Amino acid sequence: MRSDRGREGNVASLNLTQKIIQSHLTAGELKPGTEVSLRVDQGLLQDTTGTMGFLQLEELGVDRIKIPFAIVYVDHNILAIDFKNPDDHMFLRSFAQKYGIHFSRPGTGICHYLHMERFAKPGQLLLGADSHTVMAGSVSMIAIGAGGLDVAVALAGHGFTMAMPKVVEVRLENTLGPWIQAKDIIPELLRRRDVKGGVGRIFEFTGPGVQTLSVPERGTICNMIAELGATTGIFPSDRRTKEWLTEQKRPADFVEMGADQGASFDETEVIDLAKVVPLIAKPSSPGNVVPVSEVAGLKAQQVCVGSSVNSGYEDLAIDFKNPDDHMFLRSFAQRHGIHFSRPGTGICHYLHMERFAKPGQLLLGADSHTVMAGSVSMIAIGAGGLDVAVALAGHGFTMAMPKVVEVRL
Repeated sequence: MRSDRGREGNVASLNLTQKIIQSHLTAGELKPGTEVSLRVDQGLLQDTTGTMGFLQLEELGVDRIKIPFAIVYVDHNILAIDFKNPDDHMFLRSFAQKYGIHFSRPGTGICHYLHMERFAKPGQLLLGADSHTVMAGSVSMIAIGAGGLDVAVALAGHGFTMAMPKVVEVRLENTLGPWIQAKDIIPELLRRRDVKGGVGRIFEFTGPGVQTLSVPERGTICNMIAELGATTGIFPSDRRTKEWLTEQKRPADFVEMGADQGASFDETEVIDLAKVVPLIAKPSSPGNVVPVSEVAGLKAQQVCVGSSVNSGYEDLAIDFKNPDDHMFLRSFAQRHGIHFSRPGTGICHYLHMERFAKPGQLLLGADSHTVMAGSVSMIAIGAGGLDVAVALAGHGFTMAMPKVVEVRL
């Protein structure tokens, strides 16, 4: 269901989008289509946009950034097949140090997903030189993707100016059915509005269905809102947000936020989640959406699992042949006090060396490369799963005492 309506409700009641924009307003008014200037809390750049953005910031003649927080991620051009990418990375790192900008080195992860996990804060305004900056709307930020020059100007303390967008309420009812993902909500909106149906609009998600979606699921929706040409998307900051920030060891960043009772919107979409079916976009446009049932049986030459949008555990696990194995490991680990490293975190023995290896301790691992932790002065032994299980139960480990060979370098 779709409807258009004006702002005839209580003028004192604001939707969430209006609240955050009003709190950052330095010039203009909350009237769609009119120019507004906004104070920026956070800036985001990455290696393909950051090099030029930094050169432009340098031309603005400031010694340090003039906003509370900024970061540059190296996550796009990470292959060192010649000198060009490494040179860019060294420039970005040295420039970041000089101007007070955080630097995320190559291999750390995808910029917008990392930002959602580590730095997104409810009620703040993020300007990023990456189109998927909008993903941080899942944590109740106004997160806008812009050009490198726009971000450079904001870093120099001059704010960000744009036309005040319309606010579209997307009211979610009920819950998603089996095998339906949060991602299917975006094709549903594309089916209704096409790829330009979000231009000049911010999509604000409301309704009881919001509570059924985790922050990573909300992140997928906000990330893909760019496919409609939208300025950004945003979810309220609620108990699910609090749970997420607590899991990320950032409980102090939580602030409860939402639309006022009786707040009005410029347009409204109502989506009954229980009626959403698996959807797919056919060539050659994201707006060419049809039910998956229409293309069932079509022979596929290539299959790609995972993307910069679907990099959450739930998104990837649904594609595995045996996702129950991973669910079992996670629940068993929680129940028995064992740390759980989710898929995609990295190679076990290398991660263990980085995060947990301690000089003088003894490590028993059900992986032949456990021995890598010896680099941190541990006795690290690879063994069978049964040996490790016996050790976890408190019965130690028994072996023949080895000879010790000195390797004098």
